[in-house]
Amino acid sequence: MYRLNLVTALLTGVCLSATASARPMTPEDVAKLESVGAVAVSPDGKRIAYSTTSLPDVTTGEKNGTTRGRLKLAYGPGDARAFLPDDMNVSGVKFSPDGRMIAFLWADGDEDRAVYAMPIDGGAWRKIAAVEGASINSFVYSPDGGHVYVLTGAAKDESRDSQREAGFNAIVYEEEEKLNRLYRARIGEVIDEAPTAITVPGYVTSIDLLPDGRTAVIETAPTPNIDDFYTSNRVNFVDLATGRIRVVETPGKLGDVEVSPDGRQLSMIAGVDINDPAETTLHLVDVASGDYRALNAGAPEAAVDAEWLSDGRLAAIIHVGAQSRLRIY
Repeated sequence: MYRLNLVTALLTGVCLSATASARPMTPEDVAKLESVGAVAVSPDGKRIAYSTTSLPDVTTGEKNGTTRGRLKLAYGPGDARAFLPDDMNVSGVKFSPDGRMIAFLWADGDEDRAVYAMPIDGGAWRKIAAVEGASINSFVYSPDGGHVYVLTGAAKDESRDSQREAGFNAIVYEEEEKLNRLYRARIGEVIDEAPTAITVPGYVTSIDLLPDGRTAVIETAPTPNIDDFYTSNRVNFVDLATGRIRVVETPGKLGDVEVSPDGRQLSMIAGVDINDPAETTLHLVDVASGDYRALNAGAPEAAVDAEWLSDGRLAAIIHVGAQSRLRIY
């Protein structure tokens, strides 16, 4: 709840500042717009790390170009500071479990995207995880902070590269599936040069860990096809020691999935059947059995986001008609 209050205080400070300086928006203002991307709250609830994205401000003479990202650290209302140089385009921001480091995804020059970390009290950033020949798309810390689990794209197909150079650049629809790969990398004084591959079926779209660190919660679709992602994405529990996989057999679309603080339950926003046009029903999933039950089945409302509070309660954003409500279960 402390984290929720801190976020509320920060947003309140921004809103009051904006209200005090309100004026009509101009075309020049559009060039100065920034969007907030990844947001991470420190384990002690005292800091918020977040990334912003913006385009070059051509109204001040900056050269036109692509979107750039910046990492910032907020200490309280009106107290946010740039945490990295402006030319570092980072994403996927996370605090280490002990709160002493901020980790992020970044590609240094022509290198593939890797996981870097930097002490929150200042100092140099360093690479803590990488996979040779592939860019890392997302990552998650193990609860003890000794490893990171990373999700990368498919391995490069050198034969296809040579074929393209020879002029054969046709793409046969649904004939060249490229599956994501999952690895576990050890964090130490030197980078783990040989991360451990974790074999899972299908196309992995996200990963999280239960608090015990022994079980991964992954979302997979049968193929990388966009239709499968929207209609056939499923939650899987993976025993990281044995490789055993249990699937939560939901019948329809899958939305936000969150792990409870004690690791015994998941909150899951999903469709109620294969014909449900959207994932709007909030469910609880029992981790031990994989069984699930709906909390607002049949109600004329839509659950769009959920987050567990540290005391075990579940906060959910519910849309009812044209209004949004914060509901605590």
